[in-house]
Amino acid sequence: MYGGPVPRPTDPRLIDELTGLSNEWHFRILYDFAFAAGDRGIPLTLALFEIEGFETYRRREGSAEAAAVMRDSAHLLARTSREMDLTVRLHGARFLSLLRDCNLQGGLIFADRAQENFRDLEERYGLKVAMGMASYEESMENPEELFDAAKEALARAVSEGVGAVHTSRDV
Repeated sequence: MYGGPVPRPTDPRLIDELTGLSNEWHFRILYDFAFAAGDRGIPLTLALFEIEGFETYRRREGSAEAAAVMRDSAHLLARTSREMDLTVRLHGARFLSLLRDCNLQGGLIFADRAQENFRDLEERYGLKVAMGMASYEESMENPEELFDAAKEALARAVSEGVGAVHTSRDV
């Protein structure tokens, strides 16, 4: 069944060493499959996260403290995600959640839970997390269109600052 749990990788090549989450390579393997399922009517939403001001924080506090932020962020996102979702660490201070069988409305519920969990990050480290999301639309011809829509929404959220959440379209 499509909505079942995402297999957790045991191959170290699929795992981000710092956070223990899946890495971008694992995401790419599953993403093509999930995107293709959108053509069959199974909703798909991508949620991108960026820790605002992370590089400044890293320079000020050092690498060890920055690594702790990354691990804590990963833990908070893993706690937010459903078993059938895939959450990965991308480059730098970015994370991505692939929300299977989830439309944009469901993505906003996920965003509320994530922002609630990220309050711990703000209290502990003084850092906020911006979030951009996009959902599969029938007009999308390839997986990059959905990924680009989520990146554009994240860019708007980052430009607004203070832990903003933006979607690719109005809901």
